[in-house]
Amino acid sequence: MTRGGTLMFNFRPIKRWQGFALLLLAVPVPAFAQGIDFNTRSFQGGPINEATVGQLTVRWVYQTVPDTGTANAAQGSISSTPAVDGRFLYFNDMSGFLTKLDRFTGKLVWRKNYVSDLSAPGFVVKSSRNTPYVKGDLVIVGSNMGLIDRLCRMTGGTPSALGCASGDGAIVLAINKNTGQVVWRAKAETHPSAKVTGSISGQGDLIFVPVGNWEEDWARAYPNIFVEPIDPASHYPCCSARGSLVAIDVKTGQIRWKRHTNIGNDPDHELPQELRALLGPKGSFGTSTYGHNPTVDVARRQVYVATAQTTTAPQVAQDCEQARRTSGNPNANIPGLPAGVTCNNLNEKLKIYANAMFAVDMDTGRVNWAFYAHKYDAWNHACGAPDLYGWSTVVPALFPVPISNATANCTQTPIGPDMGFGQQPKLVRNVKLGHGKRGDVVVGGNKDGRLFGLDPATGRKIWETNVDPGGVYGGLQFGLATDDGKVFFGTTNSRNNGRDSRTPYVPVTRFLDINGFTALGLKTGPFVKRDAALPSEYPSPANQDLPFPGPNIIYGITDYPNVFPDPDGIGGPPSFLKGPASGPVELWTLVTPPSDVSADGVTVFNDHGRLQTTDGMVHAVDAGTGEILWQRPAYDGIKGTVGTGQAFGTLTVGNGVVFIGYQDGKGTMVALDADSGRKLFEFHNQLRLADGTVMRSGGIESGPEVAGNMVYWGVGAESGGLFTNRDGVNVLAGSRLFGFELKRDRDDDDREE
Repeated sequence: MTRGGTLMFNFRPIKRWQGFALLLLAVPVPAFAQGIDFNTRSFQGGPINEATVGQLTVRWVYQTVPDTGTANAAQGSISSTPAVDGRFLYFNDMSGFLTKLDRFTGKLVWRKNYVSDLSAPGFVVKSSRNTPYVKGDLVIVGSNMGLIDRLCRMTGGTPSALGCASGDGAIVLAINKNTGQVVWRAKAETHPSAKVTGSISGQGDLIFVPVGNWEEDWARAYPNIFVEPIDPASHYPCCSARGSLVAIDVKTGQIRWKRHTNIGNDPDHELPQELRALLGPKGSFGTSTYGHNPTVDVARRQVYVATAQTTTAPQVAQDCEQARRTSGNPNANIPGLPAGVTCNNLNEKLKIYANAMFAVDMDTGRVNWAFYAHKYDAWNHACGAPDLYGWSTVVPALFPVPISNATANCTQTPIGPDMGFGQQPKLVRNVKLGHGKRGDVVVGGNKDGRLFGLDPATGRKIWETNVDPGGVYGGLQFGLATDDGKVFFGTTNSRNNGRDSRTPYVPVTRFLDINGFTALGLKTGPFVKRDAALPSEYPSPANQDLPFPGPNIIYGITDYPNVFPDPDGIGGPPSFLKGPASGPVELWTLVTPPSDVSADGVTVFNDHGRLQTTDGMVHAVDAGTGEILWQRPAYDGIKGTVGTGQAFGTLTVGNGVVFIGYQDGKGTMVALDADSGRKLFEFHNQLRLADGTVMRSGGIESGPEVAGNMVYWGVGAESGGLFTNRDGVNVLAGSRLFGFELKRDRDDDDREE
């Protein structure tokens, strides 16, 4: 509550808006406790465990930007895990700042703006979504967005963290942790769409930088930014960007090696001529590495990475996939391939590591092995719905030029299904593999809802488990965590994105029958509208005013889009193109749900004693066998209310506790029992309205940092925080970092400095 201009919080007064910080001053604990192991996202020791976590209280709050005074959340999202280094805490936020705090008091030490404080000509950075990597006196971060001033001027935008998302490439900055000054700058990739999508890992004098790009998004709505002056009516020439893993000397910023995740047009002449010819004029592009940080295996001298977002594929790959679908034979081949090349090994031969988990030699960048979840997958946003999540029909700030590139940039056939790895793999050591054997397993999850366990020496699949219905936004996205031989993760069940609880649920099998799909996802009959008890015929193309011209291709559908003129019967826009996420609603039967989960009749249902959900879920899986140990719906913040929750973000585990937040618009943070999934702790972010009242708000994308008796957790989604819900309200952004503590474990002998 507020009294006389002073914010009252936990019964202690706080001065308002000193550097946008809201601080609850308190006595610190000893500074020796360090944070989580980012190779496993786990913490060991300390007083926070399954018996004590329910006693966590807020010790201080830091706010990156002020509240708007309305239900619209401010976009100062802290979408990645903070980093602990001794007494201090480092974190990024989506308003474009890197911040250092005293982690015991929440006091600001320094705060640097990426544009005005940390950029230089040719190295302009707007923001970072990384967990800072701390090494010695350096704090190392990578760029999420950059700037091209001419594009900002053309669109009437201003250089900021939220608009004009094009720039100087994937930039890595090393910053002196004591002064906040830049020590060195490196450009991991030069393509203007390139970005450092995941966090950075390191070993010895090397850091490993995962590089993705914005080109999947630009394909939909950007003009040609490679010419001057920019013509707003032009289309972006997709595609030319490639993902990579880049090893950089931590002391100097020099690139030691670079492993591209896709071959492109083979500019480095890695292929013999007969294989290079298979790439054709289009080549193979995209294939980002994103999610959390790559995993370093020191014993095997390997780095494990995974990829998604392949934007284009060569004609030979399209022909192979078409042969598979036409024949129904997953091992189908095509004539005319060079000796030793088949459709099954085409990716390996062409050095296309698309939708793959693979191991890279940390000394040379050589690929030791690769495992593919899908043999073919090429998709970009020119092939999909105009509103990415089904949450809004307003062109978001991410796409400042609302023009259609569908005809020019969605040319591959078949399309999709855009089912890559939305997270980086984790190495789980010394687990029971069955038959009395023990060993290590590399575990990673795909957006199609499958989780894989691989042999770290060979990449051979040990097990595969289906854990979620999957969808274009997951399935599995962002962070896995592992502890005590188990793997913990969240899923989104994104088939339900953008839906309203009043929409009748249609089982997947019934939906496919209605819409004439084959098992391979190819449309064979006319589309129908599904927003009532019975399907109805669609209007003919001549009578339907489409959102944009050209082939609206979704999941291999090549002749007519799936349009819901009123998707939920609540007065939707007249032409609302819905992607695959809004087709079938999957009622998922929960495996061993915790005892505190019950049917609410909205997103969790009781089917003859079996609990089923349309929500995203939190999962625990045995790392040695792939057996699902328990599943919990992400409905804690929205239980009994309209809408579905998503376990979209990163987890942190340790001492029998699983921390995870939900993308539910209610700012829900929970701690679960690692053995059962039972809820032990729940907290909700709140924003303050102009009349002094508060409301729950925010999406949680980051996992917390845990050190000693403290937990540090940020609020807000990255790109998801740019979108509004169906009521036009932004509920997934955020602006607060919370410092939680176990008070009873505070060391009273320590005092503030």
